Amino acid sequence: MGTVNSHPDPSLVRARWGTLVGPWEYGVSDQRWNEVARADEAVLGRSIVVPFPPESSASGIGEEPDGVMWYRRTLDLADAGTDDVRLHFGAVDYRAKVWLGDRLLGEHVGGHVPFHLDVPAAWLEGAPALTVAAHDPRDDPDQPRGKQDWEDEPHVIWYRRTSGIWRDVWWEALPAQHLEDVQWLATRPDGRVSARVAVAAGPGAAVELDVSRDGRSLGSIAVPVTAGAADIRLALVRPHDTDLTWSPERPTLLDARLRLLGRDGAVLDEATTRIGLRTVEAGDRAVLLNGAPRFLRFVLEQCYWPHTHLAAPDADALRAEAQLVRDLGFNGLRIHQVTPDPRFLAACDELGLLVVCDLPAPLRFSVTAFENTLAEWVALVRAHRNHPSVIGWLPYNESWGVPDIATSQQQRDAVAATHHVLKALDPTRLVLGNDGWEHTLGDLVGVHDYTHDPGKLFSRYRDHAAVWRTLRRGGHIRKPALLVHPEGDDTPVWLSEFGGVSVNTSDRAWEGYGGVGAEDLLRTLDALIAPVVSSSGLAGYCYTQLTDTEQEQNGLADAERRPKAPIEELRRIFSGAAAHAPVG
Repeated sequence: MGTVNSHPDPSLVRARWGTLVGPWEYGVSDQRWNEVARADEAVLGRSIVVPFPPESSASGIGEEPDGVMWYRRTLDLADAGTDDVRLHFGAVDYRAKVWLGDRLLGEHVGGHVPFHLDVPAAWLEGAPALTVAAHDPRDDPDQPRGKQDWEDEPHVIWYRRTSGIWRDVWWEALPAQHLEDVQWLATRPDGRVSARVAVAAGPGAAVELDVSRDGRSLGSIAVPVTAGAADIRLALVRPHDTDLTWSPERPTLLDARLRLLGRDGAVLDEATTRIGLRTVEAGDRAVLLNGAPRFLRFVLEQCYWPHTHLAAPDADALRAEAQLVRDLGFNGLRIHQVTPDPRFLAACDELGLLVVCDLPAPLRFSVTAFENTLAEWVALVRAHRNHPSVIGWLPYNESWGVPDIATSQQQRDAVAATHHVLKALDPTRLVLGNDGWEHTLGDLVGVHDYTHDPGKLFSRYRDHAAVWRTLRRGGHIRKPALLVHPEGDDTPVWLSEFGGVSVNTSDRAWEGYGGVGAEDLLRTLDALIAPVVSSSGLAGYCYTQLTDTEQEQNGLADAERRPKAPIEELRRIFSGAAAHAPVG
């Protein structure tokens, strides 16, 4: 049975759970997906290390799966006792069917978000086989794929694919009456906490919340369940002269214990999580964290490893990745065209890093592509909306998935619809619209500018007037920065991609960003960052990028996470904040 520290999803932890990562039987069949009907059709004979995708060397396969992928292992869960079990899949790209023995447990569509399936205790007798079929066609233009290449070899900014099971598989014991979901609706710096807890419970049940820090209770309340949920409001008792606020300078996390109580007061289910007291909003031409302007000093994070692709090597690698961002002097990161591992977000919570999340885009716009993308957005927000580190959702990047937004009202409506759905699901965070160019709607305006001329950066962004003159005039990027702008000129603007300085050391390097010699790297970075952090018209920046990624070798660190210059010098460059904003 696993420990809390190794849990695949620290956002809600029960005591009894276990991992299903490690060796599975594996094989590939040449069936069409709509012909896959039974577990006994599985084609096996090889061994794969889950959760690494078959394309990766760490999986033990190292081959493209040209067909339906099959996985199988025995499910022997003595630690579950007599309870039912919930099986969790962190991500399976792209379609999945799951059987226990010969019973179809369920199906899932969406390659970048978690899903779960519930198993009655009686079905676990005799250690049955757990079988998974997965299909991830390389050429489906309606499938959200982000930067996974559709060609045989990586080219330009597209990378090797990540197919099938690529995040942890695990189980947890699930009582018949149980906590189903929690959404923190408000976690304010003044200590006011509200949450909606969904449950599966009989009449007379209640949900108890206890919030504590370092073992000392800050408040507790029990609320009756009504119509399958408990709406909780709790004012925490703040210890004398103690700041409980979560921020980059002081990332205070509070322990929250949730209990489902029966009519007689007996504990039916229990889970723990952590919360951070903070607010985020857009205003005064800036991002406001806890009511104060916060200059965003972000780095672009593509979450790609040479030997495991989009799957993280392990929990330690995720923690080290977050620490690298901090050590380089940034106060946040933009997770680009991939979804975050919940363990990585937990590390960002602990280290005080601010996070903006993309979702992988499809190759084109169609009604089907829009439906597929929106479905994954809903699942992504539900999965990660309780992390204090996450301050924003970024629905579209450079019009990917909406390539004709300049002339298509339908595609503009798709961006607007996504914005409003995300705002309805999670009103506590920013939604950033179509980032990079062709802005139509969003809490921030994001602009991408890869000039390596510091003088041009200064003239374009030195103050509020220059920023908006640049946005309206255009010409510095391939497409108009603005299409329509209903929010007005006080909307915060951030330079959401810039830099991209390469130190080319390989013939696989793509030269689209331009490069310098290794001896000129620090001088170039110094010169590029100075006009950006001195701007009084920008709300922040996101530097491209954290690490080399395949042939896009413009990282501050190489693909093995080794900084390309002394880390103290890089930290000096990127930890300097604009004069009008906090440093953290």
